[in-house]
Amino acid sequence: MKLLAEKLEKYSLDIKSLKEEIVRLNTIYNQCFDRDIRREMTEKQISLTRIKIKLKRLLRENLEELKLIKKHFPDFFNELKHDNYLSSSILSILWVLDFKQLKEDDARKKLEEVKSKRKQLRKIKKEVLSFLNVDYNSLKKFNLLDKILDKKPERKELLEWIEKKDALLKQEGWLILLNEPFITNYLKNYLFEYRMIVDQEKRMTVDYNYSSNMGTLSESEMDKSIREIRKNKNRIYRKCAHMLYSNTTYLKKLKSSKRFNESFDTFDFAFFDSIPLNHIKEESWVYEMSALLS
Repeated sequence: MKLLAEKLEKYSLDIKSLKEEIVRLNTIYNQCFDRDIRREMTEKQISLTRIKIKLKRLLRENLEELKLIKKHFPDFFNELKHDNYLSSSILSILWVLDFKQLKEDDARKKLEEVKSKRKQLRKIKKEVLSFLNVDYNSLKKFNLLDKILDKKPERKELLEWIEKKDALLKQEGWLILLNEPFITNYLKNYLFEYRMIVDQEKRMTVDYNYSSNMGTLSESEMDKSIREIRKNKNRIYRKCAHMLYSNTTYLKKLKSSKRFNESFDTFDFAFFDSIPLNHIKEESWVYEMSALLS
């Protein structure tokens, strides 16, 4: 099986090639305004978008290996972060690598702290929006603003800071929610919806086959409905998978032969088993990576 580093190298080369081809085609198009060239450019853009989506999925599905790269090969990890063709995708999921297992009591305590800070941010934003000019004295009551107020930010700067701070708190909250029992509750909700869609897909397929044989159905309309159902099913599958890839310890637990969880049934466990998971032997992996990078 290929190492993640090898796959990322190929993605980098493929994205580089596509971007260079788009630039080349754009240069030609600006000289002749040929519709065929324009069409080819559009096709290349679509290919580029698709490959970037696949890259993000690859990274999410291999977070455990990405963590190991960060741990054992920090210089190479830094190169990946600054790669012209990989950096945006890697940086977008970098925060997930900060996930840490927490005991339930600690997780609940930290979650309440995050909620309290976000509630305070909403009050701050409401007050700042009421200002024509920032009233620094009236904002001193908010302890979240202790450091930023020393810089005497303008109204716009302060609102931008609030948005960024809130985004960071959302990420912090999400990392807490990846712990038990929160992740279990999220999965139960997703799997309930997934099960409903699977049942809907089965009924729709039966109706489609019956109506097609009777000659009473617009096949194109039914095809469209079934495609939409499958699109939603795949969307929920990816959400669950990405959540579990962020906490592989919990995923391994759910896939274990000794597993037991009264929150899930046979259908749910079959779903978990369908999620691919690379079982990495850290020592062997480090040896292979060292050989690759030497």
